[in-house]
Amino acid sequence: MASEVTSTTPKKLVKPNAEGCKVCGITAQSNARAVISNSMGKSKLGKDFQAYCGIDVGEEKGRSVYCCRNCKLKLETIIKKIIDMREVFMKTNQEKTKRLRMPTGESPQPKKACVTIDQQPPVAKRGLAFSASRDENSVRNIDAAEKEKTSETNPPDTRNHDRQDTDNASDSVSLSHRSTPEINEHFGQSQGPPLSRQLLPFYRILQPPLIVVATGIMNLCSRPVVKSLSVLIEYTTGVKEMKQIPASRQSIGLTLTKGSDDDVAKAVMENEAVKRSCTANVLTELSDQCSKLCRVNNPSMLRSKTVRDIVSFKFGDFVNKELKERASLLYQFLFAVACSASGSRNTVKTPEKKILGMAMAAGILLKARNKDMCMAQVVTSLLLHNGGLSEMGFARLNKLEVSLSHTSTIRYNALMAEDFDADVKKWIESPQDKHLVKIVGDNIDTTIKKRDQRKDNPNTDFHWFLSMAFRGRISFANLPKERPIPDIERFPLTEFLLSPAEVVELKQHYSILLLRVLCNNISFLKSFKKFVPNHILHEYSVEMHQKSEERSLGLIFENENSTDGMAKIIETLHGYVPNGVGKVVFGGDQLTCERVTGVQRLRQTGRTQVERLDGFLPTAESWHAKMCLMMVIFKFLWNDKSAKDMGTLYQLRCATSRTNVTGDVKHEMNWSRDLIVDVTDAHCIIAAMKYFGLQSPDDVPKKNLPPSQSANAKVKKDWVHRSAMAILDNYVMADIGKIHSSVEASCNEQTCRRTQSRQQRGNGASADGASAGVQSNSSFLPWLSSVAQTSEASASTSDVDDTSEGTEDFVHNYACSLLFLGMLVKYYEDAIKEGDANREEKFWKIAMLIFKARINNQSNRVKYAFESFKYLALVKAVLPPQLAMKLKWGRFVNSKGGANNMECDRRLESEVRSVKDKMDGMGKNLTPASAQRIARSSNNTNVMVKNFDNHCEVHPQVLSHSKVSRELDLQIMVNDLLRQDVFECIPGRKHSAFPTHIRSPVHSLSASALLKWMKTLRRKFAHGNLSFLANEVED
Repeated sequence: MASEVTSTTPKKLVKPNAEGCKVCGITAQSNARAVISNSMGKSKLGKDFQAYCGIDVGEEKGRSVYCCRNCKLKLETIIKKIIDMREVFMKTNQEKTKRLRMPTGESPQPKKACVTIDQQPPVAKRGLAFSASRDENSVRNIDAAEKEKTSETNPPDTRNHDRQDTDNASDSVSLSHRSTPEINEHFGQSQGPPLSRQLLPFYRILQPPLIVVATGIMNLCSRPVVKSLSVLIEYTTGVKEMKQIPASRQSIGLTLTKGSDDDVAKAVMENEAVKRSCTANVLTELSDQCSKLCRVNNPSMLRSKTVRDIVSFKFGDFVNKELKERASLLYQFLFAVACSASGSRNTVKTPEKKILGMAMAAGILLKARNKDMCMAQVVTSLLLHNGGLSEMGFARLNKLEVSLSHTSTIRYNALMAEDFDADVKKWIESPQDKHLVKIVGDNIDTTIKKRDQRKDNPNTDFHWFLSMAFRGRISFANLPKERPIPDIERFPLTEFLLSPAEVVELKQHYSILLLRVLCNNISFLKSFKKFVPNHILHEYSVEMHQKSEERSLGLIFENENSTDGMAKIIETLHGYVPNGVGKVVFGGDQLTCERVTGVQRLRQTGRTQVERLDGFLPTAESWHAKMCLMMVIFKFLWNDKSAKDMGTLYQLRCATSRTNVTGDVKHEMNWSRDLIVDVTDAHCIIAAMKYFGLQSPDDVPKKNLPPSQSANAKVKKDWVHRSAMAILDNYVMADIGKIHSSVEASCNEQTCRRTQSRQQRGNGASADGASAGVQSNSSFLPWLSSVAQTSEASASTSDVDDTSEGTEDFVHNYACSLLFLGMLVKYYEDAIKEGDANREEKFWKIAMLIFKARINNQSNRVKYAFESFKYLALVKAVLPPQLAMKLKWGRFVNSKGGANNMECDRRLESEVRSVKDKMDGMGKNLTPASAQRIARSSNNTNVMVKNFDNHCEVHPQVLSHSKVSRELDLQIMVNDLLRQDVFECIPGRKHSAFPTHIRSPVHSLSASALLKWMKTLRRKFAHGNLSFLANEVED
């Protein structure tokens, strides 16, 4: 019973997913087929198959009939080609009918020869093909082809020739007037066996025999034929004259009476004789225009050879303003060659962007015509010479008229070197700008190694001096020029150290720098990034974000290592000191500054300012001070034997494969700086993870939790900055507080002693700025006092007794000192980028103590400590207010605009490197004259290159290298530091290479010695002696 029920259960009919194409028979999926017919009848697609291809797929009752996608696309291609062919067919018919109206009665075009089936071009292998049936018409077409082959062997009967032509003509006429479906019906096919690809029924429709079309049109022409053509000429005198036009020009005559200007021009160009004459006349006109362009009395832009014209030359202006107006034919020819009709669709190479190629092509042609038309080659040659093209390169390009010869290029380069200091002279002559001039100089050394070195042919060493002039961006002309009100001898020494207010401001700036690192590397802090400013603004931020004006002053062929050479250098540069200004700031490294001061001391007995050479105010620039600080850091934290000590600078360098850092900061400045910055960022991340209780940068905080997401922006901002300051208090700001007790005791003792003596004389103020009622917590280093109090308030990171080696964590000390010094470097770099002289002044106050202290019982950097004190004294007490502000805010230069300021001596180092690279390219041919030409021509050459890049839309060269991602290195450093847990105070820990590392880098600085040193310098400056004397200022 169950089986019977099962056998009679109805089954659901499922429509097959794939079905065969009714045209080609290929099985097609449902998403790759189209409906030909259904229960409602044939679709448009089915009707098109029957009309254009003669394929009737039929209809099936109750179901749909499909074809594949390929058949549908081929049908659409057939329809398009048939319609296009019909339009071309009709157009050709009309054109050939017009050409029959000639006076001779013959067509000017030769008759087309009969083309047989064998002579027809082979069918393309990718031709359209369908699997269709063949009917009687198909067989008839094949038989006709066979008969045509036979007719080639056996000539046809001449009696039926006329009849055949008439039949062909009638076929052509009917073909030209029939509709498209009729044409397909005429050449179509019906049911039958499938045809091969080479015998498609629509092949003749796409390529009809030429003999049928031509002969049919010839027989259909019934219009009269022109036998002769004459022109009636009527003069103003009333005389009339009839002239017959030659047969070769009658087509032009007919076009003159009926056609447009374009038709007449086409008729002229079809006549070879007239065409040659027109071409000759056009070429004559072109030559005349070029001759006028090359005339001396009306000179072209290409003929000018002045420096001003070379610098400001624009290829686009030459084409659009001069060539287009004075040589229009040449312009049109070049435009036709460069800009094709099809190329107008190219949105990248527009005609406007092809103007440069047209200008260079015109320059090459005109230079070949007249050697004085060489402005394009002059600019090109100077660009190539600035890029370092060799002499043989110039020789090759000169043969192509692309550039000048190497000798001519050198001559124009010397022309560019003329008036190299014209802008600087304008500055010093201008009442508004003469207060803004600053000069920076440095030595430039190079060696020419001889291939055949002999006793009489040794290597040659050159020791020269390169200088640059900068124009300041801030004017202090409204400030007084008199001497400052405070007396340096009675100036309080506390002004040379950080005040409590400055410590608070320093901590705020440190917190911003710290948050920039944390918000980019700790996951839960990334949402707080919007509360961290990108720029720390100051009172002159707008001016410091503007571009600076700078000019090279060339080379001085004197050696600064000798006193006589330095004196000649100062005498040469003293010509740029404006009259009545007082002093011009002269910057350089510490050694150059010291030598300038020494020469001024030797000339101090001179009668005039020029003889005394006191028009310059020498000062040590900041970039060399930063290099000195980097040397101190590496001396304090670097040890080649600490590879196994996890968390040390050398171990992290090895872990990240920074093999380019070897500890030689002087020759590896940039690489060493990158390592310090990356290691500092890793320590910042570890310190924040310790503060928030994170196990990884992607973890959620377990301590010091952030406010809720619903909190307002002010609460979130206050929390994130408060957290950053707490991290700084724990690990950064206390690093220099360990010397507070000794400094405080020494300073308080001396201060109280002086206070008592002054009170006995009735004076209530001390010479060092301390009040009579000084308390025990006051000192000349108040910021150290605040730091010490802050560090004592932090229970988690309280300092241990220095005298107890067994209870102190030297690993923790090492990490804190590295973080402090690294943050100081980042603070300095950000201040320089923003052009903030106030923050730079705080850096000098901290750096003075670091330079003065002995690191690892080695010699200190007492010369840069002296320069630090000297700079602070000049700005605060020695110089008049106008010159002091000029010295303070003129230490930065900006070549790109925005927050991209740099130190003046760093910009000079870049210029020295550029000049040395060009000199090295000259090899043994280097002479003082060629080196001077290179140095002095850089001003005008740089302006020319900038102008060329602007109007040619050349993207500026990226001066800095592309930044390679440092995420992997940071991850490695963070993992190593996290494994060592460097910020957890564990008594007794130490590194094998740093067994007794003291946390403070100034732990060896004696407070009494520091006070004595500062007093000595203050007394020297009060007497006008600003030079460095080692035996007077050493401890």
